[in-house]
Amino acid sequence: MEIKGEESKTLIIDLRNNGGGDNSFSDYLVSYIADKPFNWNANFTLKTSQILKDHVRKNYDTTDVYWQAVLTHKNGEIYDYTFEEYQPQPEEKRFLGKVYVLVNRQSHSQSAVTAAQIQDYEWGTIVGEETGDYPSLLASQFPYILPHTGIPVKVAKGFIVRVNGSTKEEGVIPDIFIKDHLLDEKDEILEGLLRKIRSR
Repeated sequence: MEIKGEESKTLIIDLRNNGGGDNSFSDYLVSYIADKPFNWNANFTLKTSQILKDHVRKNYDTTDVYWQAVLTHKNGEIYDYTFEEYQPQPEEKRFLGKVYVLVNRQSHSQSAVTAAQIQDYEWGTIVGEETGDYPSLLASQFPYILPHTGIPVKVAKGFIVRVNGSTKEEGVIPDIFIKDHLLDEKDEILEGLLRKIRSR
């Protein structure tokens, strides 16, 4: 791993201007700073429907346990789904120095969830602005076509609760607040953090 080879003492993860994505990517990233098995949520609930079931049968592996749960619950039923804990990388691969995570008002969806995850496990210091999305949120979207108009829409099928269990209607609050002035070319958040690191 390049970071290990360089013997870096500080790692900066940039989640700014990030629209989100899939926890399979974020969990893999977090596994390099985690020191114990972890989850990306405290609770995850799903609501199934006939439209969702038809979408699953058409697009996904129906032998997968996650999708089997969608298919076996009754239409309209809301149920809990528990993910297996993700394992950290072996210690010789993990980054063991100081970790900072940059966020801003354009950190949405899974990027906010990941920032909250790192903050709640105390694996890094969050720097920047409050995230644009809440870390407890409606998510796990699936697309379908409106039958009369043909317009494609996306609908959230799940609700995620952040690792610490909070459902407060607020974004991830940085440990170190640095405002980004959008109308200039400066990177106030990164430059501000680098000044703090160098001053120590």
